[in-house]
Amino acid sequence: MKNVFTGCGIGCGILLSLLIFLIVLASLFGHNVRTQQAQPTTATMQQVNKTITVDGREITVGQMIINYQSSNMFDKPNGGNTFVVLTMTVRNTGSNDVYYNPLHFALEDQTGAKRTYALIAGIGRKMDMCTLSPGGSVAGQIGFEALKGSSTLKLHYKYNSIDGSDTVLDLQ
Repeated sequence: MKNVFTGCGIGCGILLSLLIFLIVLASLFGHNVRTQQAQPTTATMQQVNKTITVDGREITVGQMIINYQSSNMFDKPNGGNTFVVLTMTVRNTGSNDVYYNPLHFALEDQTGAKRTYALIAGIGRKMDMCTLSPGGSVAGQIGFEALKGSSTLKLHYKYNSIDGSDTVLDLQ
C-alpha cells in the first residue's frame, strides 16, 4: 500500500520552501526600494497675480506652485527638472466666441527651453480645452516642467499667430 503522506510531505515541503524564498526576496527588494527613495521636496506657493490681454482674451495667473509633488508616485519630472503648477483664469473680453486650449501655453525657464503643459496627477481643477462665449471664463490649474531652481520662469501664450510671435508673462 502506498504511503499518501509521503507525496503530501514533498508537496508541503516545496510550498514551504517557495514561501520562504518569496519572503527573503521581498525583504531584499523592499529594503532597496526604501533606501532609494529621494527625500521629498517641499512645494512652495507664490502669489503671482499678473494679467495679460491679447486677442480678446484676458489671462490671469493667480498662484504658482514650484516643486509640486504628483499624487502618483511614478509621475516624476525629467532629470534636473521640477513640476510647476499655475492657477489661472482665461476670460473672453471680446464680442465673439474664443477657443481655449492648454497647448497654447508654454513655460520657459532660465535655459530658454519652452515646455508645453505636462500631465500631472493630483492637481486641482485641470484646465481643459473649451470655447468661451463673450464674457465667459474658465479657471483651473495647468502643470509644466521647468529646470529645478530656475531663476527665470516665463509663461508664453500663443494663439493663431501667423508671424510665430507669442505674448510673454514674466512670473518671477
